[in-house]
Amino acid sequence: MVGRGKKILLVEDEAIIAMDISVRLRRLGYLVPAHASTAQEAVDLDRAENPDFILMDIRLAGELDGIDAARHILARRKVPIAFMTGYTNEETLLRCSALTPIACLPKPVNMGQVQGAIELALERL
Repeated sequence: MVGRGKKILLVEDEAIIAMDISVRLRRLGYLVPAHASTAQEAVDLDRAENPDFILMDIRLAGELDGIDAARHILARRKVPIAFMTGYTNEETLLRCSALTPIACLPKPVNMGQVQGAIELALERL
């Protein structure tokens, strides 16, 4: 199996999309212990789970977005992050690129691109 039991933190505030991506990641052999739907949940789950990779939606419910969550997480530890977004305006892309993510994937996500980003990141560890 591709995933070899590596732990993925999924951050997505739309439940149906999160469930779909989680199922697909598990079929690839990755562990998806839980998913976060807010930036604060993402930060808390990162602390609790110490995932090998984070797949982070940029637009989240609440005051903070996925880029804010990533900034908090990366201040604590180095972990590869790929962003997902349906909103690709210049300001968002600049904020995103400042954190040097593995990828910034357009939504709806292509699981081949997601898998490629994860595998690339995990090979670099």
